[in-house]
Amino acid sequence: MRRSRAASLAAIATVATLVLAACGGGGGGDDGDASEGGIYQDCAASPNTCNAVPAAQLQQGGTLTFAIEKNIANWNINSSEGNVFEPAMAIKTLLPWTFTTTPDLKQVLNENVFASAEQTSTSPQTIVYQIKPEAVWNDGTPITAADFDFQWKTMNGTDCPDCAAAQNAGYNQIESLTGSEDGKTVTLVFGTPYADWKNLFASGTPLYPAHVGAQQGDLNTPEGLKAAWDWFGATTPTYSGGPYQVDNWQDNVALTLTPNPQWYGATKPSLQQLVMRVITEASQEPIALQNDEVQVIYPQPQVDLVQQVQNIPGVSQYQGLGLTWEHLDLNLQNEYLADEPLRDAIFAATDVQSIIDSTVGQFNERSRRSRATCSCRASRATRTTCRPSRAAVTSSAPARSSPRPATPTSPRASS
Repeated sequence: MRRSRAASLAAIATVATLVLAACGGGGGGDDGDASEGGIYQDCAASPNTCNAVPAAQLQQGGTLTFAIEKNIANWNINSSEGNVFEPAMAIKTLLPWTFTTTPDLKQVLNENVFASAEQTSTSPQTIVYQIKPEAVWNDGTPITAADFDFQWKTMNGTDCPDCAAAQNAGYNQIESLTGSEDGKTVTLVFGTPYADWKNLFASGTPLYPAHVGAQQGDLNTPEGLKAAWDWFGATTPTYSGGPYQVDNWQDNVALTLTPNPQWYGATKPSLQQLVMRVITEASQEPIALQNDEVQVIYPQPQVDLVQQVQNIPGVSQYQGLGLTWEHLDLNLQNEYLADEPLRDAIFAATDVQSIIDSTVGQFNERSRRSRATCSCRASRATRTTCRPSRAAVTSSAPARSSPRPATPTSPRASS
């Protein structure tokens, strides 16, 4: 199973995984790596700015169709069931978040929503977020501390014990969360220090609208929180606090997004439509790309798929490092796997390097040079075996993406 970020409940993986991206004008590297070519040839050296032009020079209008490999079965990407890479990639175009990771793997503040986010004290650890006054949901309701509070209570494992969150880490260490200045200032105080605070309320676990959740139940009770939590998972969003909003959803077919007219960010969406088309069979993605049924594919890299993409005229592809991972989980409820020596034996017999060599190592030299590091915590319930895992391929015209590729207003490459 592929998670959208390091949010496993029982295991943490420190991973540099593989990403593959492509756009007009194919070609591979000259070292036999075939890791980048065409308009992506500078991405290894300049991952944040390659294939980029100033936002003002972007062509306005048009439709970009982006293939996703899984159907959207759950719209709550903060839940253990909904926290899957492909649905999260689509839904995060609608939601506000604090920090994200840029292509060079650095965390940066979402300046569309926040004026600042700073640690103001270490004893106790205190974090203060300043939400921009203009930041609102698409019904005009301000984005405030109430949205933070809803997320904290549904993800800390205490206020809503039946809310199956994708992660509790960090949220369960917050001692208090208070809002001031009409909710536009949010102050977190930790009971115990949490070094990874920038990953809280971040793009991997974005904010949902508390005022919409409150329509499902009393958010001051576990029952009301659970009702809202489940509703967000089961209901196609009409809300948006991001650059796009849902125009149409056809189950197991496609999600159509259009610009949010209430979007307050400095850079407005350039596309008239962004379509996330569900293609669950990876072998069909290069075919759809070649037929111009989609302009972007983002599959797990496989030897045959990479070779297919390289042979499509007018397509460039790039393989780089990312933050998704493959993992092997063991269920301690199984009477045999409850035996720790057996679990140790299973993982001792798991040859991670062999897995890499027989998969992405066949076409990417960097994956052979950098083996992922995995670690386990809690009662060794789960251990993660890691291998480079992500691929993105886009076709057609070059140099049509924003100079800030982490901003959700435009994809890395578009048509």
